[in-house]
Amino acid sequence: MNRWYKLSLVCGLTPLITGITIFTAWLPTKANWLELAGIYNIAVGFILFICGIIFLGIYIKQIKKEEKPSRKRIAISLTILLINFPAALTAIYTAGYIMNISTVTIENNSPFSITEITFTERDISHKFPPIKPNRKISRYFHFINDGAVHYSCIINNSAKEGILFEYLSGGMSAEVTVNKDGTIKISEKSHSTYPF
Repeated sequence: MNRWYKLSLVCGLTPLITGITIFTAWLPTKANWLELAGIYNIAVGFILFICGIIFLGIYIKQIKKEEKPSRKRIAISLTILLINFPAALTAIYTAGYIMNISTVTIENNSPFSITEITFTERDISHKFPPIKPNRKISRYFHFINDGAVHYSCIINNSAKEGILFEYLSGGMSAEVTVNKDGTIKISEKSHSTYPF
């Protein structure tokens, strides 16, 4: 196999395999250094894409002197080089979506059921299931707007409302504790507990 053709394949496969490895390792860990490694891989991958196109061009020019270039080989190399772009975009979009998942945990220590639980961000409402006494439930939400998220609910036929997140930007988590007397305590954290 021609060395220029081999180099074009290496230029396409290296960032693709490295990117998949980084993303697969990031999914269970959410490690910051892996996010940085992913950004570097995209930058290096773009340089390798240009090199790969150049090497493929040299291969085509060189092989034309000896024989007719293989369309199948050219198509394989070009496909591997080009597939890096949708792969990178998919990884960026998926990582962004996951990082914006917010976790809400409600612990009901009261003797009353909590019903009609709603979280509102601007004009969008999200429902939370009713919670019986002495139960704890966690749910994951993808709030799409930066800013405050409000809550409302019914406890012992009494309407309660307040602020769940004072300012939500990205994935966060909140623990809502309903005390025995029906009062509500909210503790907010800057990073969410992801569902995977």
